[in-house]
Amino acid sequence: MQDEAGIDIVFVGDSVGPMFSAIKTRRSDDGRYVHHLKAVRRGVTDAYLLVDMPYAADRDVTQAITNAKLFVSDGADGVIIGRWCRKVLSPHFVSALTEHGIDTCAHIGHNPQIHGTKASTHGRTFAKAKQLIEAAEALSQTLARNSSSSRKSLKR
Repeated sequence: MQDEAGIDIVFVGDSVGPMFSAIKTRRSDDGRYVHHLKAVRRGVTDAYLLVDMPYAADRDVTQAITNAKLFVSDGADGVIIGRWCRKVLSPHFVSALTEHGIDTCAHIGHNPQIHGTKASTHGRTFAKAKQLIEAAEALSQTLARNSSSSRKSLKR
């Protein structure tokens, strides 16, 4: 259906845990998450399939590369990283993933995984908003420098 509608990107979020398995978002890194990724892949043939790296699946570069490669081998075209950890949002970290041929989307801003804490939403003050903008610019430049042509390009 999404292919006929011309949808460019389909997203499998780590919210699949609380939505379908009644587990906390932070625990969406077990086999159920991969199960849902594979199910979505079976239904999505044309759209680019982007998958959230579950909470703590990208704590360090080596772990992130290993987990991202597993998600790609299970059907993802690219991964989203970085909502919960500042070091993950570093250009060096993003470069490591893209250098391994992993299409990467860096996500900043709201962190539902740590809902109710001061860290759940960023950019509430001018200074913090400025930091977000600077991070977005640095990550954008890094991704532009390191991106290779995607295995599956967007139609539009």
